[in-house]
Amino acid sequence: MRRIAAGVLVAALGMIARAAVGDEGKDNPEADPVAARAATAERLKQLAAGDAKGAADKELRATLEERLNWLAEREKAAKARRDAERPKVSPEREAADLKAELERARAGLEQASKNPEALLPEAFRAHPGRSIDAALKEMKEAIDAAEEDVRDRKAAVDGLAAGGPEAGPLATLRADRDKIRQRVAALDRRRAERDAALAAATTSAARELARERLATFDWEGRAEAARLAAVEARIALEGRRAAGADARREALTACSTLAEKALALMRERYRTLADRRQRDLARAAAAEQARAERAADPLERYRAERSADMLELRGRLLKDEQALNAAPVVSPREQADLADRAAEDFEHLRQLVQGGRSTTQVALRLNSTYRRLAFERDAIVRGEHARAARELARHEADLTDVEMDLVNDVRDDRARLDRLIEALPPSRHAEAMAVVAKFEEEHRRLLDDRRRKLVTLSARDEAALREVQRRLRLLDEQYTFLRTRMFWVRDAEPIGPETLADARDELPRLAQAGLRLAAEPADRARWGRASSEFLLAAVGLVALPWPILRGRRALREVLSAEC
Repeated sequence: MRRIAAGVLVAALGMIARAAVGDEGKDNPEADPVAARAATAERLKQLAAGDAKGAADKELRATLEERLNWLAEREKAAKARRDAERPKVSPEREAADLKAELERARAGLEQASKNPEALLPEAFRAHPGRSIDAALKEMKEAIDAAEEDVRDRKAAVDGLAAGGPEAGPLATLRADRDKIRQRVAALDRRRAERDAALAAATTSAARELARERLATFDWEGRAEAARLAAVEARIALEGRRAAGADARREALTACSTLAEKALALMRERYRTLADRRQRDLARAAAAEQARAERAADPLERYRAERSADMLELRGRLLKDEQALNAAPVVSPREQADLADRAAEDFEHLRQLVQGGRSTTQVALRLNSTYRRLAFERDAIVRGEHARAARELARHEADLTDVEMDLVNDVRDDRARLDRLIEALPPSRHAEAMAVVAKFEEEHRRLLDDRRRKLVTLSARDEAALREVQRRLRLLDEQYTFLRTRMFWVRDAEPIGPETLADARDELPRLAQAGLRLAAEPADRARWGRASSEFLLAAVGLVALPWPILRGRRALREVLSAEC
């Protein structure tokens, strides 16, 4: 009885809510869903607290839980519709912001043509009292940030270039709208099934379950209608945004160009300062080496020699940092794009051949591609592949040297310490060990820093080489595909009724020509004097086999004698 009373209460609440606000809650859109959610949750609590565990109760509980899900979906769709109808930034505001950004980018490009220094950030300005090492560190951080910004801007430009009227968010939204419309169209048939199930119910429990399923079905329909409205609102929003696609593309392209110019200038300034720092380190290392040669004290000589070693290692470390901040000799990203383009071209060619559209134009396309591939592959092997392999081998060799130095560092330092201790009196042993420990720590730290940078450089070179090799494999596959299929592509129309008609017209003329050729040897009037060329050819045909056989026999005798 309690379950029946609860069902009647829920039905009454639903009727009151629909009478007050209408089926779709026109006067207060949130009243009806809130009341239905509260009543459904209360009903589920009553079922959970009850003692009945039969199949009917499980079906009723599943129906009520499904209703809560549909209420949540309707609320989510309503929120999506509100967000689409009232976006935080309207497309018109976005267009105005893009226009202002485009004007700023154009002004920046114009100013950069007159004064390139304006593109440089604060880290590249002159600061009195700042050391070169500190300036290089700040420049490196600024270059890393600029590289990330350039990648993001280029990705945005490429995304706009790849899109079109049938691509991007609009295409996805239209596909979602079509799916929702199909589900909405099927609701009428399902509604009739639910009504028939309610009419066919004979017991009170069956009628209660049928009514609850019908109420859940009503909320499913409302949720689908809310989804459709939300998708329509988003389509309208994306349509308004698409109107400013040209302005967005122009603004993004201008900003990307400006960012690339700034990055190139920043790399140039960093390279100039790094070269200057390397020259300073080389001069300082030479000075320390000269001081070591002049020093009479063993400890001072050791300190000068180790200082020269540290300065040389700092120079090599700075060179590796410069290589990391500079544009790579072979860019992995560019090679990946080229490999993807080769894969797309190969797939297009495969579909062209296998799609049954073989025509004369297709045959010409295949022939031109077949001739182009060999030259393109040779250019890649001699160009990008050779450069990437050379850079990888160089950085791998440097990395191997650094790792060997790390392995042998303790042994070499111990040998130097032993020689130094032998040359010093016992009173200076503690001072010598402190100096050696300081240089050992600095040496290991510099080697670790250089190893990390060389690992990064090697990984970048390996990625570039891997993309180049993928591109070569695609070209090889395409070349093999063409060799096995291009000769089977017809370059004329297939045999058909027109071909048979042409053969019927040509057959009589072909038969007449054959009869004339067969009758010519019997006509003595056509016999003439044999020419010298004919006589020589006849003699050659008769005499030629004899020297061939003799030479073959002599060759066999020579081979037998050698064996």
